[in-house]
Amino acid sequence: MVRIDDQSSINKLKSILKNRFGKGLEISRLTDLQSVGPDSDFFFKNADLVIPIFQDDTYLGTAIVPDAKEIDDRNITSISTLVKMTLIPVFYSQFQTLHENNLKAAGLSGAREDSIDDFGIRQVQSSADVSNIISHVIHLNGIKEIVFKVAHQIHEIDKRWAFLPYENVRNEFKSLETIKNLGNISVFIEDVLALTLEEQKLISAYKAQSNSGSCEEPLIIVGSQAELAELTTHPGIVSEMVLVMNEQTFEVNKAPLTYAKLKEAVEILFFEA
Repeated sequence: MVRIDDQSSINKLKSILKNRFGKGLEISRLTDLQSVGPDSDFFFKNADLVIPIFQDDTYLGTAIVPDAKEIDDRNITSISTLVKMTLIPVFYSQFQTLHENNLKAAGLSGAREDSIDDFGIRQVQSSADVSNIISHVIHLNGIKEIVFKVAHQIHEIDKRWAFLPYENVRNEFKSLETIKNLGNISVFIEDVLALTLEEQKLISAYKAQSNSGSCEEPLIIVGSQAELAELTTHPGIVSEMVLVMNEQTFEVNKAPLTYAKLKEAVEILFFEA
């Protein structure tokens, strides 16, 4: 198994923490976390910021940012979110690989299909697989939790190094150039109605001008919970964004419930053969 620190995503995360906050990052497999549950975003141990990594109540590992006590609360929260969004896919991928290897060793491989509750955050594509996203802006409509999980599925298939909430990179959405400079990441916008009209126009323009074959430009996944008919006539939605919705919408409430079937549907909808 490849060591976690050998993952390129970890190296990029370390670079961001060093350049932006002047801090390092350590990866630990702490086991003395009986008092820490999956709802614990982070805590301090002496001056060190400790970020437990959980997926569906399963403890996967711990990230430690040494000597972080002097960082203000807002940046601490941003660091915690960035670390979780980067490490959960890496940790869970390794956890799932180990689990599947154990099943094979026990002669239980293929005993069941994963459900939609299982598929959310994992890396299942081998290094030989090739994914070609057909658009750098995608719209997912439906229940918030399912939208998030399908967004993560698309992110994983497209093999991007980080999955970040829009709030973390909002300041970079100033022009087409600053958006493109974000590079090979996925940006997740939970609700299109949270965007300003100007932000919607900029994202729509990015979709029109981005190179669908490039992995050097960010993938923007826009979510929504309101009915599609309501959104297309909503005063808070610009006509350019309506066009995006008409072209690239997946109603996730109608998605297949198994991981394998959902993966197939997502690949048909959003990836070239």
